[in-house]
Amino acid sequence: MSERHRFCTQYLPKDCRNLLFFVEDGAANQWLDFGSRERYIAEGLGLDPEMVEWALEGLHRMRPEQAVSLDEMVVLGRREIGRGKPGPGRGHKTGDNVTRFPGDRGNSSKYTLARLNRDRPDLAAKVRAKEITTNAAAIQAGFRRQTVTITGDLPRAAATIVRQWGREQARRFAETILEKTEYVES
Repeated sequence: MSERHRFCTQYLPKDCRNLLFFVEDGAANQWLDFGSRERYIAEGLGLDPEMVEWALEGLHRMRPEQAVSLDEMVVLGRREIGRGKPGPGRGHKTGDNVTRFPGDRGNSSKYTLARLNRDRPDLAAKVRAKEITTNAAAIQAGFRRQTVTITGDLPRAAATIVRQWGREQARRFAETILEKTEYVES
């Protein structure tokens, strides 16, 4: 048991695939004299039982063939376990409309990387190799739309629009603004 505990503290954070085996083996062996699943996980493995449940959910969903961090699986598992639960209710809004877990929001790079690992491992590999950003990978995967920030400085805003869309699209955009403005003024 001390070997498992050492493994969980040293290696599990970077590669948590063995967590499935540890928990399944503990269950098959009546929690190895710890009396319960929670005590086996907390005292035997030295891990937070709630975090392990999230990680196991992520591992069950993804079934990774390569090393995957405990943090990624916890984020993914928290997201999956949270699906289907009722929202916070009227007047009790959360900081993010994608997920309700503080720190690991649906717009966070941690969650996005976990989702890329699950759905687009090719792009996740590029992110880990620092070839592209997490946001760029999410846009390529279709998880997000590309956004552009327009400042109040008109020449800068125009330059941003031309750079983003090209001259022809920018011209059509300007025409559309004028058409809509004429409609509102009349």
